[in-house]
Amino acid sequence: MGKILAWGKWVLRHIDVFMLLLITVVLLVLALTDTPQRRGDGNEYYLMMLSLANHRSTDLQSIDTDEYSRLRAVDKDESISFQEDDALRSNLSSGYIKVISGESHSIHFWLYSLLAALVMRLLRASGLDPLLGLQVTNALLLIFALAMALFYSGFDRFKRWLFSALILFSPAVWYLDWSGPEIFSFSLVVASIAAFSNNKHGLAVLLGALASTQNPPIVFLVLFYLIYAGVDIWQSRRFRRIPLVVAAAMPALAPTIYNIITFEVANPIYEVGAASLSVISLHRTWSFFVDLNQGILPFIPGVILFFIFLLVRNGKRKEMLIFEISLVILTMALLAQTTTNWNSDAEGIMRYAVWFLPLFIWGVVAGAHLEFKTDKICLAAVLVTEMIVVLSFPAWVIPQHTEFMKATVYLQHNAIARYVLDNHPSLYSPEQEIFAERTIKQEVRIAEHLPIIYSREDKTATKILTNDLGVRRLGDFGDVNPEFLRVQRDSHSLSDGIFYINLSPGDMQVFEH
Repeated sequence: MGKILAWGKWVLRHIDVFMLLLITVVLLVLALTDTPQRRGDGNEYYLMMLSLANHRSTDLQSIDTDEYSRLRAVDKDESISFQEDDALRSNLSSGYIKVISGESHSIHFWLYSLLAALVMRLLRASGLDPLLGLQVTNALLLIFALAMALFYSGFDRFKRWLFSALILFSPAVWYLDWSGPEIFSFSLVVASIAAFSNNKHGLAVLLGALASTQNPPIVFLVLFYLIYAGVDIWQSRRFRRIPLVVAAAMPALAPTIYNIITFEVANPIYEVGAASLSVISLHRTWSFFVDLNQGILPFIPGVILFFIFLLVRNGKRKEMLIFEISLVILTMALLAQTTTNWNSDAEGIMRYAVWFLPLFIWGVVAGAHLEFKTDKICLAAVLVTEMIVVLSFPAWVIPQHTEFMKATVYLQHNAIARYVLDNHPSLYSPEQEIFAERTIKQEVRIAEHLPIIYSREDKTATKILTNDLGVRRLGDFGDVNPEFLRVQRDSHSLSDGIFYINLSPGDMQVFEH
């Protein structure tokens, strides 16, 4: 009996290890058995992975495109479509640019694909599908992040478990089978937070810098770590550490240096028009955080609400960490919204917000005081809420769960948005691109499809995106109340640009298509 009790105590002391091993097995099994899919900019990351594995360079060669086409055919996916172009500002569809030397390189950085190439070579040697390389890499990165959170963070044991659980049950896990660097940056941000919480500022800088190579807005988190590292060096007078900390931050500059050498521009994504500082706005900032279809709030509501509560409560106690985290989040969000394709391919929450999630989770875990009963109750509610949200995917995000619908989730209004548009349309006026593409269910040039009419299942129109000409054409799309139509024509006869119109029941019935 004594041996059994001793064995049980030993197991409890090492339960963290057993849980991580179990999660590792589950994640790797899922990664190895799921069919590879191309999502987002997946073509580029797959092709870079093949290029690096085949000839240790990012130059796209026929051997890479031929193998990619063959592997995609085996996986019953569409074949690769690649076109070369000499002009720097063209060929965005493929994501590759042909440079002066004649080589073709992706406009995205290659570090994520390099890791995947190493994994791919192991898969190929084992007789497994090489295209599994990206999703197996995603699984390994998340396992690394959880290991850092459980065994290396400076939180007490309960908070380590809580931090790890909220990471595991965050919307980021929906991106595990994605062919993109979302999990790469997410996992390295988690690991950097774990290191920072353990006062390992130099390691936090390094991990954050590596994360920023694929998603540049994370450089603001690196600057935050650098400030703390600098203060620590100054107070401890250990000035010999300065070169190490500076070296740790250097990976953040690697993409810029690589781009200048390869493309002769600092950022080819901006050069081809896929990103622009001019699109930053207050409305986009609001959209980034609270948009019902793809913003952060609907997907981690418990975390966000408790985060706001702690901002107020801890502010009165003059505890500044959560305010500092908030400042990092806001500065990162400004740079993250520079993408011109705002309603881009996503898995529920927009993919540019995935690597923000650890910062919010960090805020609630670090800012909570376990001696307060209120905080304990809130933390329990937060964890339960996030588990419900994540485990219920895709039921509340995708109206009809089919493989096609899952692959086009960014072209559908989710359940929350549909409810508000059905019943309270004035409460939801999203970025026009979001409304237009999710209502029409395809990527469109908005001006060519006006008026864009959202209607309930019974064909009652509730919200319209249109211009003055579209208002005058409403009768072509449904039975319109004459008085409503007269009022709209009169009030918008001199209107410029594109605007929303909210309708009441009885204003318009959309024709059957």
